[in-house]
Amino acid sequence: VLRTMFYFFITRTMIYKTDKSEIAKYREDESLSQSDLKKLLGGLENFLKEEDKQTLPMIIGSAVDTLLTGTPEEFEDEFHVISVPKPSELMESMLLSVYEGSGNKEAALQDLLPVIEEVVVSYNYQSNWKLDTRIGKVLENFIYYEEIKQCAGKTVLSPSDMEVINNVVDSLRTNSLTKNLFLETDRYHDIYYQLPLFWELDGIKCKGLLDIVVVEKDFDGNVISVTPYDLKTLSDKTINFGTSVKMRRYDIQAAWYSFGLRKCLATFLNCDTSKLKNFRFVVESTTSPREPLIYVCSDDILNIGTVGLPELVVNGRLVRNRIFGFMDLFLLYKYYQEQGFQRERAIEESNGLLTLDWDYSSYQYKSAENENPVWKKI
Repeated sequence: VLRTMFYFFITRTMIYKTDKSEIAKYREDESLSQSDLKKLLGGLENFLKEEDKQTLPMIIGSAVDTLLTGTPEEFEDEFHVISVPKPSELMESMLLSVYEGSGNKEAALQDLLPVIEEVVVSYNYQSNWKLDTRIGKVLENFIYYEEIKQCAGKTVLSPSDMEVINNVVDSLRTNSLTKNLFLETDRYHDIYYQLPLFWELDGIKCKGLLDIVVVEKDFDGNVISVTPYDLKTLSDKTINFGTSVKMRRYDIQAAWYSFGLRKCLATFLNCDTSKLKNFRFVVESTTSPREPLIYVCSDDILNIGTVGLPELVVNGRLVRNRIFGFMDLFLLYKYYQEQGFQRERAIEESNGLLTLDWDYSSYQYKSAENENPVWKKI
């Protein structure tokens, strides 16, 4: 359940940080994660497609996590802060493609004209310009290309990115609401950073990586409470975090991690599930820091993250579609696993014949277990 970790003693607090090699093993492990399940919200094709390139907000969030729950060495291994301004996101992506496509990683940008030509064409970059002009625009970024060569696979951060990251980290470390999660205290508790958990659900191997787990103990070392946390950054005011929860389905993440921690508590801490407190999000803004908030998930939202919500019909009209919880998505995952991830479930079960209504489409389905046909909405 809990793999090799290292720790050090701080007054009455034990701080545990998972070794980066163990985190690497966690990421390579093919067990089912909550992020895998959430891909199914976008359909089978979305589940099967390759991971999208990380966006800047995702990169900043990851850097904040590393600084707060990792070590300075881990940050240096993963990120590279450049000394020049970053180009546009598109230009950066093209320069990275040039680097990846170059046979000689030490070559200067101006020595890679055939590769640059291939990249600008594949990206359809400014297709109304002459080819020489398009190539010239890429060559203008030769200084940034030298920075890319120094990165050696690291994630690139600009000085302005680093300023945002440092502001968020400083806020969380100094604010009275959140600082006890990151600084020395004289309380009797253990803090686990980047805690990998592994469990099984209905024969399927599952996993979760928790940012922070705080274990409060009494003077004799008995567990009083176990509280899981996840760090979130958003480019909005922290008071508006509820919108992000619904958009990104963080309720599923909270419910999945809570479920996994509950399954592992006996082995992990030798305590029962009554000690487990509701999942919490530590939220800070990247655009207006200094007002971090802690959101405690209610039983209701954790239940929605687990089993979802039924469709809502008012005066005969559908005003809310069915909202999936992780158990719905888990069952859908099992279906596709047995079926071979070939076709969307609705297409497979309906044989392509659907009924079109104003609010939704539906189809008649008769399973091998139940001869009486049922109507399913999509």
